[in-house]
This record gives sequence, C-alpha cells and structure tokens, in this order.
Amino acid sequence: MTARAEAEAAAARRVTVRNDPFHVSEPGLLVVDLTPADKETVQAAIDALGRRWATSGGGRARRVPGEPGVTARLYTDIRRPGSEGAAAPD
Repeated sequence: MTARAEAEAAAARRVTVRNDPFHVSEPGLLVVDLTPADKETVQAAIDALGRRWATSGGGRARRVPGEPGVTARLYTDIRRPGSEGAAAPD
C-alpha cells in the first residue's frame, strides 16, 4: 500500500468527537468533526447520526489542501431522538 493510500485509509477510519465549550452550552450537546476519505462517506455518517440523534444536518464537506480525505462538522443533541425515534440515553 502506498503512503497516500495508507493516509486515505486512516482518514476513512478517523472520526473526532469533542465537547467544545466554545460551541456547546450544556451537557448532551456535541460538536462532531468527521474526516472520511470521500463526500459519500461524510453524507452516510451524517445520515446515520441523524437517525439516532437530533443533529444540525450536513455541513458542507470540504477538502483541506495537503490533507487526505474531506471534513465536515455537525452539531448533535444526544438527549433528543433522531428521525427514527431512537431513545435518548438516560
């Protein structure tokens, strides 16, 4: 596997979830940064999160020059169910 292919594979597996105090004001709210290899994977992840929890929906996927993959950010409220009516955690 080439170095670029390895970097893209790593980007496809990397999802960063952080609770950033600059973007959230109370427990249960998350800022989710996604970094997969392609836009289709970003959209699939956004759709899956939206089925489970209330989210802001898809942010614009963008490429960072010199970095493999694409990135997107969305905001999630894990206290509220998503489109499939999943139960909120206790």
